Amino acid sequence: MSLLDTPLDGGCLCGRVRYRVDPGAVTVAYCHCTQCRRASGAPVSLWATVHPARWRLTRGALAWYAVGARAERGFCPHCGAQLVFRFTGQDEEIDVAVGTLDTPDALPPQYHVYTGTRLACMAALAPELPAWTDHGPDAPPPTDAA
Repeated sequence: MSLLDTPLDGGCLCGRVRYRVDPGAVTVAYCHCTQCRRASGAPVSLWATVHPARWRLTRGALAWYAVGARAERGFCPHCGAQLVFRFTGQDEEIDVAVGTLDTPDALPPQYHVYTGTRLACMAALAPELPAWTDHGPDAPPPTDAA
């Protein structure tokens, strides 16, 4: 875990949805799960986990897609850019898609999760970071489709 000391802004591809992450504790992980690959179209996703009280929309509104009974993904209803992920019924954290931040380099990755489903071509990605075959340290249980 690290400490974010300045607010970070981000948004979707078309710019209709904007958000802010306020300072505080943050963890940043590469997620290699099948669900993230399919939702993003990328071989790996990078997520910053923060307390939901520190994340807020500053413009627009999200559409939500239920992922099984335990999770949902928030995205722009116009361009489809995925911005957040959260476990339903769990108020302690929300995951923000780091690639949607205006300054994504402000949140460097700290570990890997779901390496049990990692693509072989991603094995060389940041091998010095800790890695978990499932949901990682102090995280909620994995989603149905992970």
